[in-house]
Parts: sequence; structure tokens; C-alpha cells
Amino acid sequence: MSDRPVSEAGVVGPGPLVPLDEAYVAHAEVLREVAVCAWDAVPLARGAGRGPGHDLEAALRLADLAARLVECAVVVALEGGASWADVAVLAGVGEDEARGRWAGPVRDWVGAGRRRPPGRVDSVTVAGDVDAWYRGVEPGVEGVVTAGLVSAGPSGEAAREEADRGRAEAAALWRTSPGGSLESGVAWASGLRTQAEHLERLAVLEPPLADEHVAQARELRELAALVEPMPGPF
Repeated sequence: MSDRPVSEAGVVGPGPLVPLDEAYVAHAEVLREVAVCAWDAVPLARGAGRGPGHDLEAALRLADLAARLVECAVVVALEGGASWADVAVLAGVGEDEARGRWAGPVRDWVGAGRRRPPGRVDSVTVAGDVDAWYRGVEPGVEGVVTAGLVSAGPSGEAAREEADRGRAEAAALWRTSPGGSLESGVAWASGLRTQAEHLERLAVLEPPLADEHVAQARELRELAALVEPMPGPF
């Protein structure tokens, strides 16, 4: 068992949550920013410091937050088991367009270890802060974020440990870049096949990019078949 402490909210303390929970918390964090920004923009009284450009600045800020919110929602959908085809249908666009819009943020998410960026306030604290903020808006409503986290459930600790192992394995695979040179077709083909194997494993470890990893692995295997010398007649 981990020695991570348990918070009052019932979530195992500092350290990354399971990827879906991390995505939910990131989404909730931006939702709170949207709500606060919109709330602050509503009063029309010309108070101190509210110049003629205040409303435009607030609207632009909301537009930026809305774009971030959609990116977070796409990550939540993919972490929750949706496919890019599902995302495209929900967005009312073609799959290629959906990928064109949001594949970058999804890759950034996976590249960060399928968690909110390290170095910021940890997700457990953020979830608790959003709980407290929402409770201030709707008194009596408890755990609006933390109560829905897998990491807070009975199997949460085991799920987090499994996620930690998956992150570590994925990081190790990304650090490994098999060699092989053009001078040796056999060695190069072997390196390509090893990379393909790594990508196929990453497809399991990083579901949001699974189809991308599988497609790249297929291309590497096809290339390996081309560069490997054909066996001689003797």
C-alpha cells in the first residue's frame, strides 16, 4: 500500500490521480474560472476601474476560457472511452476536422503524463477548492467534484497505483529509442520493429492516442519489411 495520506474529502493525498480523474479536475478548474469570469462581468454599474473596454476584455477572456474548456472536455471524453469518431459526432464536424482542432491539446495532455501539469497545485487540493467554491454558491452541496472521483472510491488507492505504474512504463518507453543505421538493413529493421512494439504497448497505456500509436506502429512495421534485406538463395 502507498503511504500517501488521505484527505478529509476521502481522496488519497498528494500525487497524481487516475487519468480520468485528473481530466475531470482540470475541466472543473476551468469551469470555475468561466463561472467566476462571467459572474464578475455581469454587474453593469460603472464602478471604480471599470473602463469602456471592460466588457470587451471580459468577453475575450471568456472566449479564451471557453476554448480551453472544450479542449478539457475532449480529453475527458477520450479518457472516458470515447473515440475520435464519437468526439466528431458530438462536435458536429468530421473526424479529420475534430483531430485537426484538438489533437494538439490531447498530445500535450498525454505528454504531460495524462495529468494536470506538474509543479502546479496538486489535483486533490484543486478538487477540494472547487468543492468549497461551489458550496459557497450552493450551500449544503458537498463534494461536487471529489465525490465523483474514482480515486476517492473504495478501489481508489489501487487504481492510482496502477495508473502510476502505467505512467512510469509509458515514460520509459518514450525514453527508449532503438537504434539501427541505414548501413545495416537488419539492424534498422529490428529497431523499427522494436519501436512498433513500443507504440503498440503505448496504445494500451495511453488510450487517448491509441489509434494514432497503432497507425504509427503499422507504418513502422511496413517500413521494416521494406528495409530488411531479402534472404539470399544460399
